[in-house]
Amino acid sequence: QQEQQDQQEQQEQQEQQDQQEQQEQQEQQEQQEQQEQQEQQEQQEQQDSESEDEAEPPELPAMNAAEAGDEERDQAMEQWLRRVPDDPSGLLREKFRYESLKRQEEGAQRSDEVYW
Repeated sequence: QQEQQDQQEQQEQQEQQDQQEQQEQQEQQEQQEQQEQQEQQEQQEQQDSESEDEAEPPELPAMNAAEAGDEERDQAMEQWLRRVPDDPSGLLREKFRYESLKRQEEGAQRSDEVYW
């Protein structure tokens, strides 16, 4: 009987340890997920602020000599254009959203009209 009680106590202790380890693992996982979300948010904010900073073109150099000025202007324009993010999927998504809104507005206007 004593051995059975000892075994039961050991099993209960083991179960408690397992539960504690599971809780610790869950807490670690939640903390890691929170950190990842926070990093993603910070990264997105940084990208947003960079795109706002880059929204205005730099001052183009004055055109002193015809060819030299043109080259400098072209280089400055190319550098500025390279900083613009290339996002064709975003453009397409916005196009569909815009067209959908237009169709909804047209549908609302048509439903207001009286058809005879």
